[in-house]
Amino acid sequence: MIYRAICYCTHERMQDASESIVFIQAETRDAAAVRVTRLLADIWDVPTKTVDFYILDDTQELYAHAVGGAKTGDARYFEVGSQGGAPIYLLHDAPLFLLPPKTHRRLLNAWKNLFALPDFVSDAQ
Repeated sequence: MIYRAICYCTHERMQDASESIVFIQAETRDAAAVRVTRLLADIWDVPTKTVDFYILDDTQELYAHAVGGAKTGDARYFEVGSQGGAPIYLLHDAPLFLLPPKTHRRLLNAWKNLFALPDFVSDAQ
């Protein structure tokens, strides 16, 4: 199952860093929580206790809350809200894909395709 989390770090070295939207694959929510914390601690070179996240949603939750519906396909992974009934997509900062290669390519292509969609609202306004 693919999970999306909004992650941040409380380590003093990372004070100026913004939150990161991170995609991770795991069998369960608990496993995703452990995996995202450990991997980000390694990537950011900080103690795991300084890595935290919120809104850890799985594929089913992301799809269920997507206002774009099935017609938007994998773009639903990148919806961060809506405005006037249209989806708002994550476009201001690249997400971090901590995924197996095949899934990474699929989601990366979906994210890149957002820039070519004719009818969408950007969160970078």
